[in-house]
Amino acid sequence: MIRRASLLAALFFACVGCGPSRDGNTFRFDDRGMTCCVEFCSERAVRILVRPDTARLVTRRLVTVPADVPVAVRCLSDKDGYLFRTSRLEVRYDRASGRFSFFDPASERPLLEEDARTLVADTVGGEACLAIEQSFRTSPDESLYGLGQYQTGRVDHKRDTVLLLQANKEIANPFLVSSRGYGILWDNYSSSEFRDCGERFAFVSEVADAVDYWFVRGDSPADCVRGYRELTGAASLPPKWVFGFWQSRERYKSFDELESVAQEFRRRRIPLDVIVQDWEYWGDRPHWNSLRWDSLRFPDPAARIARLHDSCAVRLMLSVWPGFGPRTEVYRELEQVGALFDERTWAGYKVFDAFDPAARAVFWRHFSRGLLAAGVDGWWMDATEPSFREGFTQRRQEERSKSAGQTAWGPFHRYLNVYSLVWMSDLCGRLRDAQPDRRPFL
Repeated sequence: MIRRASLLAALFFACVGCGPSRDGNTFRFDDRGMTCCVEFCSERAVRILVRPDTARLVTRRLVTVPADVPVAVRCLSDKDGYLFRTSRLEVRYDRASGRFSFFDPASERPLLEEDARTLVADTVGGEACLAIEQSFRTSPDESLYGLGQYQTGRVDHKRDTVLLLQANKEIANPFLVSSRGYGILWDNYSSSEFRDCGERFAFVSEVADAVDYWFVRGDSPADCVRGYRELTGAASLPPKWVFGFWQSRERYKSFDELESVAQEFRRRRIPLDVIVQDWEYWGDRPHWNSLRWDSLRFPDPAARIARLHDSCAVRLMLSVWPGFGPRTEVYRELEQVGALFDERTWAGYKVFDAFDPAARAVFWRHFSRGLLAAGVDGWWMDATEPSFREGFTQRRQEERSKSAGQTAWGPFHRYLNVYSLVWMSDLCGRLRDAQPDRRPFL
């Protein structure tokens, strides 16, 4: 493989002829029956994609990179492989092993090296796909952070197994941050696992078209996170009020009760900035999440919320769900466009297909008219696993989501972990358009 001493003697390619082909920031080459893509988002973030040269890409990508931002990359080659070099990152490909490795270009310090890669043809959820595993060689004294939020109490995932499955109390985020100065975003949305045995770690996914991940160089954990944000977008700045004191309980059963609690905080001179109204403000279960207020216990919502703002100086956050009771208008409209999953839920409602743009438009029409117009300040988008019956553990949630079958994008098996991401991305954009002078808070 190309080493630093041979760089000056190596052949410089304009990425034509016998070198990798180049299209913007993306380099492609075929080797060992595989098509390899090396795509730079910046001088320190690169996507590695490896797939059989006869396979096609089916999965919709949710990682978006800045468009038309050229990255200065040198492509070098010798008989043993390829080297791609920027000011902050060096990526090498070894023909003999078919593996990629990553280096600090200034010091030649190795950051990470691939180990074994497997892509096995399979059929899952009624469609042909690949079951994949990509392992990496790691240092025994390396610490590995990230991957989401779980109830295990573990922070360092060294010698750990992590189920990358969205569930009621588990938040899957397949971005790994290493103490050795890099991060990996495993870009797969199906049932996945992270496994570390001390000398190696691996990502495993059930449904794929390719091994697909982003490598991010960072001088510190915070710098790795900045690199992650280059791929996924900057975190939205919340409105100032969310940094204050919050009051929440299982639910309040009327506007009178909710307002009396806020007034009692003021009477006792206890700081309060936000109060949260949880479920069943819509009435009974057949009217579950009707995107309207119950007229008996929560009458005249615009006036009552305005009074919370003016008399109590308190903001209101509201719980909103992805499922709808059979007697609601939104249920009937979603049923007409074929956007309700048949999988049962614990309270008898049906979950809507947030992957379907027509369904999201139906949701928004009722949401904006019935709730947003009343003056609600923030949104607790609850149960967006999405919550099916018995889906309170990762494996049961996985089982129930898969039972729901087809989404507008394809089988739930392929898009298992991104229901909430797709829906919230759409909703956030609509809130910005509807209230351009306010920062949306989800």
